Amino acid sequence: MGEIHYPKIDCFNLSRGIEKENLRVHADGSLAQSPHPAALGSALCNEYITTDFAECLPEMVTKVHQSMGGLLQELEHIQHFLYQSLPEDEYLWPASMPPFIADENAVPIAAFGSSNVGQMKHIYRLGLSHRYGRVMQAIAGIHYNVSFDDALFEALRERKGAQVPLQDFKNQSYMALIRRFLDHQWLLLYLFGASPVAMESSVGTRRPCYLQQASEYTWVVPDGTSLRLSPFGYQNTPQGGIYVNYNSVAHYGHSLLMATCTPSIDFASIKTVEQGGREQLNDSLIQIENEYYNTIRPKPVMQANTMPALSLLHQGVDYVEVRLFDLNPYEPLGVNQDQLAFCDVFLTWCLLKDEQRLSDADMTRISGNVQQVLINGHHPKKSLTQSNGKQVCISEALETMMAELEPVAHWMDEHAKEPIYTRAFHAQQQKIAQSDTLPAKRVLKQLESQSYENMMANLGEDFKARYANKTLESEVEQTFVKAAQDSIKQQQALEDENKDQSLEDFYRQYRSQAATFFTDKVPV
Repeated sequence: MGEIHYPKIDCFNLSRGIEKENLRVHADGSLAQSPHPAALGSALCNEYITTDFAECLPEMVTKVHQSMGGLLQELEHIQHFLYQSLPEDEYLWPASMPPFIADENAVPIAAFGSSNVGQMKHIYRLGLSHRYGRVMQAIAGIHYNVSFDDALFEALRERKGAQVPLQDFKNQSYMALIRRFLDHQWLLLYLFGASPVAMESSVGTRRPCYLQQASEYTWVVPDGTSLRLSPFGYQNTPQGGIYVNYNSVAHYGHSLLMATCTPSIDFASIKTVEQGGREQLNDSLIQIENEYYNTIRPKPVMQANTMPALSLLHQGVDYVEVRLFDLNPYEPLGVNQDQLAFCDVFLTWCLLKDEQRLSDADMTRISGNVQQVLINGHHPKKSLTQSNGKQVCISEALETMMAELEPVAHWMDEHAKEPIYTRAFHAQQQKIAQSDTLPAKRVLKQLESQSYENMMANLGEDFKARYANKTLESEVEQTFVKAAQDSIKQQQALEDENKDQSLEDFYRQYRSQAATFFTDKVPV
């Protein structure tokens, strides 16, 4: 794959954050119907714990950390506070794929109050429910946000002799990282996929031959890694008509803006805000940029009431959001240090490698490779398609990739304050050698003697007991209590501000940002 030329730096630093979702469920596995716990304050404004699609789908959000230990400790504290705020008969479902949901109306759509921003968030979710159904939106995962230190980009810019401003160079570098990530993401899916099982309510009536029935309501992919990212997971078929260009920030941002402004015949019958309705924001291919689902996104520093794509185009890339991680049901936090540190190694490799362009044919090939690993990744004879069109056995591709990553891990440890990367590399190397320790395989093995719902219920109850027997430090607890109290005041202030402006006027003003951006010139 070519030699890496390492930049000269004094210290290697990464900034990281985590967003983690879990369903709230009862002891019998049914979804909690209670509202977002009052002790957590406003789901709209709380900086630590909000909700995703549903009232029963809390999302924990850490601050930005350079220390991996500090990051995971804060996530532990947030989850502890969440647990002690739950009703006694609830726990957090530890897996990405939800339990059996007999009636999709049992997935209560999250509410965010009467402010215009809060109403937009709720209507966006209503739109998702009409477009794709509520059961799909009950799928949970982990998003890992990572940015590299400016000193590294300065060193890379100097080594490459690039004569562009630093932010422009960062934009180019992050988009190149994303393109290489997309081409080799199959490695992370192989190692960390943890959702080879889905309940009947998630599968529906579309059952291809690779899905096998394990019990009356349970379906599996015997050699698969992640149904969460498969066509039966967190996907939306109409997005097949969206073309997203990853060649530059300008191309990417323009692609997403076009998708938010291009009407879709599939959604034309659903009443929109501009029509005086409350069933979806608009009838475009995607209502907002976040509706475009992918395994990695370039992210800007967000500006209030500004479309994310415009923030990206105006401010540039600040970090990347890795979105492909399933919850590991065997980890109390759904993830562990070795997994995140290995992802750091992979992202650094993607950044340091020579730039890779992706053609339309490449994107088709990448999609095929991803589906192969999601459905057949642990089959000993399955293969991937290389950029030259040749087939390579997955085991051989794994060997090649790990040989590429090992020196990167060593280089990172030589320059990092926390030498955690070589250890993380060897932990994954051992999992490849002993494939039964891969999380997807562990789930399938346990399914031989236990139902999916009992398995996850037992794990979830064990994690709940873990927090029941611990006391959160007073100072830490007061941080979260104050954040909850402040969030209520912030939501009230927003609602007071909006009394003189209708939702229709607010949303019309918000949407007009895209119209003022477009010109006849295609970005270069």
